[in-house]
Amino acid sequence: MRKNFLKILYYIAVVGIIWLIVNPPRWLEHPGIYIAFIVFCVLLGFCSLISYIAFAQLSRISKAANIIPILEEKLDEELKNLIDHFVSYGFTLANGPYQNDYELPTVIIPFVHGKHRTYAWIVSRENALRIKTVYFGFDSLLKNDRASLGTIQNPLGVSLPQNPDDLRQVFVGASVETLFKYHLKAIAYLKNKGIETRVVTTDTYIEDRKRGLENLYHRFKSSILKNTLVLLWRSISKKTPYNGALENQKIAQEQIARLQQYYSA
Repeated sequence: MRKNFLKILYYIAVVGIIWLIVNPPRWLEHPGIYIAFIVFCVLLGFCSLISYIAFAQLSRISKAANIIPILEEKLDEELKNLIDHFVSYGFTLANGPYQNDYELPTVIIPFVHGKHRTYAWIVSRENALRIKTVYFGFDSLLKNDRASLGTIQNPLGVSLPQNPDDLRQVFVGASVETLFKYHLKAIAYLKNKGIETRVVTTDTYIEDRKRGLENLYHRFKSSILKNTLVLLWRSISKKTPYNGALENQKIAQEQIARLQQYYSA
């Protein structure tokens, strides 16, 4: 309700500002006042946009926990083939597939691989133009739930600010096979550094997901202006500090040093 109200208020403000710029009243006819008004409108518009994005993101994170189970038979052939692909690598479905309580249709298909202590997921999302985007990734939780390791193909998956010690790898456009190999390689790399993952099962998935979303919500809200600006910049630029393998990331080396200190204490 609050999100819809802010959206309506934002549109009303935009229309009002455009009307004033195109049809300025007499008090705006002075060039100096008119320029000052334009600058004010730009700043107001930017602040309104940031506010809308912030509240929309908080709403999306909170709704992500509301899952609606769907039958696998209702999935299209592309998703069914992807499921078969993950299963061929030893993954099993974990309490899915299901839909999220988003404004736009979103299907999430979670998996778990007990031997490699890894979750996997497929996300299929349609935008307002009904254009579908499908992407996937892998996640492992470190011991004591200190942090996590994620390997994904879509940089938008790390557009939200992460936990300071969460390790991420982005390989744009990588296949399931390639991405899984990089993820297993990262697990082995961390193990050699004294950092191990913990056991995950189909029974732990829901609780782990819920806890992860709660942490994300509070982390985003704790510094909402800074996090919204980071989200906006990464979404537009598609840039991320997590490109490539852990051993080639400057940020990952700093994170690993902190994790080694934590686990050796």
